[in-house]
Amino acid sequence: TFNGMMQGIREREEQISYQARHDAVTGLLNRAAFVEALADRLETGTGHHDIAVAVVGVERLQEINSTLGYDTGDSLIKALSQRLSGAIDASDVAARLEGDKFGLMFDGRTSTDSNAIIALVDAAFDEQVSINDFLLAADLTLGVTFHSGQSGHSDRAGDAEALIHQAEVAEFKATGGGRDAYVFDPETDEVNPDELFMITEMRRGIAEDQFMV
Repeated sequence: TFNGMMQGIREREEQISYQARHDAVTGLLNRAAFVEALADRLETGTGHHDIAVAVVGVERLQEINSTLGYDTGDSLIKALSQRLSGAIDASDVAARLEGDKFGLMFDGRTSTDSNAIIALVDAAFDEQVSINDFLLAADLTLGVTFHSGQSGHSDRAGDAEALIHQAEVAEFKATGGGRDAYVFDPETDEVNPDELFMITEMRRGIAEDQFMV
């Protein structure tokens, strides 16, 4: 019938819209939708709006994919995504930014909450994950940055991207410094677009096993 056909079209449109905004493995928001959610949060409210953004890197994912298979790697990522989603408040947001990276947005958090955020993420990774009779330990690197500013600014999409880039730089510094976590310091840390591009390309090359030694 005509009504049945229209219902089918609406359902397909909804499915396409959902797939465009969500990661296929975890069901979390993808990077584009995370940027949009963060920009919306920066836009809402009056006065100063405190937000924390974190980037969580899953260490050794490519090694797991290579040795145990991509299905196992996907199962690990899905399990970790569920732990992170269950650990944050209803007003917070979790996303999968790329293959081995999660993004987290915490509402109403300031730099005084940095230790609490680090402890929350650490707890999600503490317990080993059981997958197909394997117990997998998931190591992490964590970068955190904070925003405290006036709501309603005109370029919130740009501000959202800038915050994510700051958290990515912090996560990379944690990796390079042999630490689990690093908090971005706007007075001493810089977000250099060329350096950020190099970091992204280097990570992609490592993930795709493009480097030889």
